[in-house]
Amino acid sequence: MLTYFFKHLFSFNIASFSGIVAGWALFMTYTGSMPLPPLLFSRELYFMGLLGASIFHFFLWVLLDKASFYNIKNRMKDLLLDYLVLMAVTTCFCSMLFLINTFY
Repeated sequence: MLTYFFKHLFSFNIASFSGIVAGWALFMTYTGSMPLPPLLFSRELYFMGLLGASIFHFFLWVLLDKASFYNIKNRMKDLLLDYLVLMAVTTCFCSMLFLINTFY
C-alpha cells in the first residue's frame, strides 16, 4: 500500500494538471480582491476539490468499472490519492504564483 501511494503520488497524472490549472485560476480570480491566506484556509476550496475528484472517479467507476463493486477498494484509494494530489498541487502552485507576484 505504501509503495502504491508513493508511486501514484509522485507521478504526473490528471490531478496534477488539474491542480496547476486550478491554482492558476484561483490566483487570477481571487488575489485582486482577497488576500491569499484566507482563500487557502477556506473550507470551500477543499470541498470543491473533493467534489471535483469525486465526480471524476464516479464517471470512471461507471464507465470503466461498469458500476461494479469488484474494484471499489482500488477506486477509493485512487480517489483519496487524486484528492490529496489535487489539493497539494493547487495550494503549492497558487502560493508559488503569489510569491512570484510579491517579489518580482
